[in-house]
Amino acid sequence: MNINIGLGLTVFGALIMAGCVATGELTDKPVQLQAGQGIAAIVLDAPNRITQITFMAKDAGGINFEVPDTRGGPSLYLVPVKAGRYCLKHFRYWRVIFDAKQDLGCFTVIAGHITYTGDLVPSPGTFSNDATTNQEFIPTTFADMLHQQYPVLAGRYPMASAPMPPAGVDASPATDILSTWVVNMSGSIGQAIYVQNNSSWTVEISDFNLTGCINTKPACGSHQLDVAIGPFARKRLMVVGPVDAHAAYAYRYNYHYQNVD
Repeated sequence: MNINIGLGLTVFGALIMAGCVATGELTDKPVQLQAGQGIAAIVLDAPNRITQITFMAKDAGGINFEVPDTRGGPSLYLVPVKAGRYCLKHFRYWRVIFDAKQDLGCFTVIAGHITYTGDLVPSPGTFSNDATTNQEFIPTTFADMLHQQYPVLAGRYPMASAPMPPAGVDASPATDILSTWVVNMSGSIGQAIYVQNNSSWTVEISDFNLTGCINTKPACGSHQLDVAIGPFARKRLMVVGPVDAHAAYAYRYNYHYQNVD
């Protein structure tokens, strides 16, 4: 399958954010979450030290929070927060303060779970006040970091994840940001193609392509779907069946996606 990873690109301005900000990075000791709380597992992979890193709560009742300064390279922070959606809002790199003009690097924390936010990679511009941020899905590396740095908490709280695909289907692995599989339609000849979002942020399927078609409806070609799939959610994308129900049919598919946060 062909997949495009969307970069979260935005322009930041020199603007200091005001408002209520909480700090509370966890150490690797037993902790009792409050009702409705989860743990945001934030991986920041900055090329150099960045400071004043602030995440904004997007849901009612949530509180903005900060994480410690990065040290250069991947840094993992666990922060207990109210379950809900959060976005990267603010950071400082050398003497320049960057403040996001749109939702960027967003994720949804699940109550009672450790939620991997993706690897957030801020890249400040060298000669300007612009910056880009990429949100990457590397769950195997994250799981290794979590168990090495926070073995007690990793053993106490489960990691948030999408549900298992139905038994007996040949699903692509959960280490991919999207898993897909096909299910034979009950009561008719055809197959339904499903996609599941394994990340904690929203992804959009921008186009879906059928290739190598033999006796299929719909026909081969690009199909604009523009389907948004929320965190840990799944959707049926398309049903493919034969034009002639008495003859064999075959097809392949690929798709492109982008992060929409």
